[in-house]
Amino acid sequence: MNTSTQIIAVSRLTKVAGLLLAVTLSACGGGGTSNSPANDQSAAIDKPPTPATSPLSFSAMGYGYKVEKGEPFKTYTGFNAALDASSNIALTVLDSSNANSYSFTFPSGLPGGSVVASHIFSSSNGAANKDVKLLTPSATTTVQNFFWRNTNDPAIGGLAQAGYWSNPENLIWPAFGTATYAGKAFQYLIEADTSSYSLYSSDVTVSVDYAAKAVAIALAENPVLVDSVGTPKAIDLSKLTTKATLTDISYRTQTKSNASFYSGLGFMASATNIRFYGANAEEFGATLQLWGTLPGTTQHANQFISFALRKQ
Repeated sequence: MNTSTQIIAVSRLTKVAGLLLAVTLSACGGGGTSNSPANDQSAAIDKPPTPATSPLSFSAMGYGYKVEKGEPFKTYTGFNAALDASSNIALTVLDSSNANSYSFTFPSGLPGGSVVASHIFSSSNGAANKDVKLLTPSATTTVQNFFWRNTNDPAIGGLAQAGYWSNPENLIWPAFGTATYAGKAFQYLIEADTSSYSLYSSDVTVSVDYAAKAVAIALAENPVLVDSVGTPKAIDLSKLTTKATLTDISYRTQTKSNASFYSGLGFMASATNIRFYGANAEEFGATLQLWGTLPGTTQHANQFISFALRKQ
């Protein structure tokens, strides 16, 4: 592994509390019906209603990063998320020592929120020194995929999702069949030695094979440069195409047991998180962290991929 990469904290899945109710997903396509009573539409806060017998937890996962020249590249996880009455997301990011911990709030496109955008919505929280980009906020209803960084310092930032996590204790996963999710992905390249950064968006599809306990990820050959800082190395954009299959998926804990795959750049995955969102797992998110050497150079770089997708 790249000695300049150091994971200083490991991801942690939120333990969702609630009453147990079996929600059956269909074997083909993973759709399902709930045996719970009708949703209570009288809630004072306008956000996605959840059955009283099958509560969902609003939670977050992802990666934060801090780059310091001459120091090991640092990533950290530990995210707390909440939604206020205007459906703004309040995110708290914690590292293991609390040295790089911070909190900030930004608008969302979740029901009741103020954001309407079909591709990228940008906002700033000046008091918190944060710039935030939401990717296709109108495409999903239970989760948002976002990128943030310090307004005056791109060496501190991260990628994550926040939303209504499916309670795995309340789902009966099919024994066979497949489901397909599709949408957009963020890809972020960090060239720490030259303090250069580039953010791309790509189309992505994910196929879940229930019997094989596998998730196949396919990023398309259409990356679009969203933003850059410094002078990033010129790369063959077709290399941002990535196909990877995550195996040994645990549907109950929504984790995987292996991270041995490579991106189109030849970068090796060092950490992976997955999660299903919505009462019937109708949406899916993932964050991937990879590292390697940019093709044709000796420049070490880190690559993050994150996405929140809708079932097709």
